[in-house]
Amino acid sequence: MAQQCQLWMGSLQPYMTENFILAAFRKMGEDPLTVKLMKNKFSGEPAGYCFVSFVTDEAAQLAMHKLNGKPIPGTNPIVRFKLNCATTSQNKALLADREFSVWVGDLSSDVDDYNLYRVFSAKYQSIKTAKVIMDDSGFSRGYGFVKFGLEEEQKSALYEMNGFIGLGSKALKICSAVPKPKDGSAPAPAAPSATTIVQQVYDQAYSQYYYDQYSQYWQQQGYGYENNQQMDPSVYYSQQAAAMATTAPPVPVQTPSYSAPHSFSNKFDQDDDYALVDHKIHIDVEKLNRETVDMDRNFYDSLESNRSRGFELFLEFLIHIFVKGKVSYKCLIKLYDWIILNYNELMKMKFSTANIKNGDYNEQHVLYVGTQTGSVKRVDIFNEDNPYKQSNLQSLESLNRDSKITCLSWADEGANELLIGRGDSIIRTFDCNMNQFCGTDLEIPDGKVVGLAWNNETIVAASDNGKIHILNDTSAVLEAGDNISHMQQCPQNKKLIAVGGKERQNNLKVFDLETQKEIFKSKNIPHDNLQLEVPVWDSDLSFVNNSDACLATCSRYGYIRFYDYRQQRRPVNNYTDNRDQAFNSLAEHNGIVFVSTTTGGLFAFDLKNMRVPLHTYKGATGSISSIAVDETGKFLFTASLDRYVRAHNIEKTNLLYQCYVKSKASQIVMKQADQRLLNTQKEQKDQKTEESDEEYDNLFDKMQTVDEDDDEPSSKKPKVVKTSGMKRHSGIVCGRDT
Repeated sequence: MAQQCQLWMGSLQPYMTENFILAAFRKMGEDPLTVKLMKNKFSGEPAGYCFVSFVTDEAAQLAMHKLNGKPIPGTNPIVRFKLNCATTSQNKALLADREFSVWVGDLSSDVDDYNLYRVFSAKYQSIKTAKVIMDDSGFSRGYGFVKFGLEEEQKSALYEMNGFIGLGSKALKICSAVPKPKDGSAPAPAAPSATTIVQQVYDQAYSQYYYDQYSQYWQQQGYGYENNQQMDPSVYYSQQAAAMATTAPPVPVQTPSYSAPHSFSNKFDQDDDYALVDHKIHIDVEKLNRETVDMDRNFYDSLESNRSRGFELFLEFLIHIFVKGKVSYKCLIKLYDWIILNYNELMKMKFSTANIKNGDYNEQHVLYVGTQTGSVKRVDIFNEDNPYKQSNLQSLESLNRDSKITCLSWADEGANELLIGRGDSIIRTFDCNMNQFCGTDLEIPDGKVVGLAWNNETIVAASDNGKIHILNDTSAVLEAGDNISHMQQCPQNKKLIAVGGKERQNNLKVFDLETQKEIFKSKNIPHDNLQLEVPVWDSDLSFVNNSDACLATCSRYGYIRFYDYRQQRRPVNNYTDNRDQAFNSLAEHNGIVFVSTTTGGLFAFDLKNMRVPLHTYKGATGSISSIAVDETGKFLFTASLDRYVRAHNIEKTNLLYQCYVKSKASQIVMKQADQRLLNTQKEQKDQKTEESDEEYDNLFDKMQTVDEDDDEPSSKKPKVVKTSGMKRHSGIVCGRDT
């Protein structure tokens, strides 16, 4: 690290001033001292990079690892932080010292520079830098490099960190890495080995490790270099001065004390993997997400369709054993291939994949389920004849991939009108009594709907871009951040709403709809043992304890927090999962919080004592996306991406009901079946009974009858008339065996 506690920052846009950069750092939680923006000495235009000073080397180093690759606040289109150690005339010799680096493999996609640095710096004091190698699209390649200041610590890390579990979802693989010679000389050829292969990977990624990709940018802007010259602004200034000497008086040139991070060659490999990235290219994240979801959907559908194929192969296997007395090689290969293809599904067969209803579960419940395909289904659990009966509330022809149901909410306490929010910014209202959509569809300007509320005959909608729209004549808009995950209305006080999202600027907030002002903003918990900020992501939230001042949140980062803003801004109780569970949905009833995970886990916590889960509920094989609790607090309902909705007994934790809904369920709400639905079911049942009785009577009306002759002796056998597989003996119907 530089002795003057400075960072080099590149990829600056022309509109970025020193004050803009300073404000961007402070919005991200860092507090630099000064920002020095470098300019072209002759034209006065920005050079595209600057130097940021901090109080200490440690503060600069933490800021570099924490912010690298993160979006710079206030940029549109988004520009990301590009930070590195700044070199000065005083520490160039230090950078030329021998480096002790290790290659770190099997990194999961959620591991970034900051996480990698934090894990290694907690064990080793001489850590200089940590870098996760990215591809052209900005996604992790699954490996990175960590540079040590002491060779002893590097050697210790080779065997101490190999197989380490706790960084991401995989065990780490560690290998020694030798940096590429800076003079461009190639190493002597040797027989391929594991170390040689790692060395080749290190050499290929070395330029990215030190941000050599900026060299092309400087060349395009006129700040180039030749051959093996160090990329120093003084080179450019000297060249320009020499070129102008013939036409203009000599200009005194003072060699600046700053330079770009490192020296390197301008010879780049021709492989596309090493092509420089144009950071102005717009990445359609929604499109990439849709393609990923489609691949997952197609794979799951193929598994569903192959289940019957497994039965056919197993039947063929039995036929070969018991009929032919031997098993053919081809039959075994087919059965083996099918088992390998469906291994994960077979491991989940301990959970039932059929529709289930417990005989003790006789409640009059109705479920409304939203799916990722955009359909909304009504599931009539109260139906005695068919408790798995489903009906679509709308035509499926009008739906597309953007119609995903993102939120469901009741507009009134009687649960008569259902508010439906979709991913394409559309809001619809469904009248459950009339069994039809009512009113006109509403649309918010942009972003998917992540929360709906009803206050004073007005719909309030929140979008994921942080805007809360009050859809009345005023069309007021409240600003809640820039990345909101969920909005929830207070059941006890309809004028209050709470929102939460990802990153610190989008943490838990409470708004008053009447005054249209923010009345509470949560404060993050204290820093961790390394004095680093704890990341924030409120994926779901709810008002709790029948109070408008108490809230609970859950997070994809594995924590559950309980707030009472009458006491303090920080949470009054907190639970953190040590198994890296990602909580994504939450519901509450009488002080008990129910949370689900992205791996199918479902837990209950007591807000008074959150050290361990109160209950654990089993049965789900996919991510649980939504939770609902009935008014009595006895039953827990869930919707999950394995295409099932389920009901559990809260106290006994047993599975009471399970129904396959054909599409990935994203949202669920429930209500008690009203008298209208019960009457409709009774009428249908009576109609079926009458039709059955009429058919039975018609059957016997068409039968022939035989009169019995009283004068005949009793020893005479009765006359028998065959009628439709039955026998009538003197007007008495009996079975076939007499």
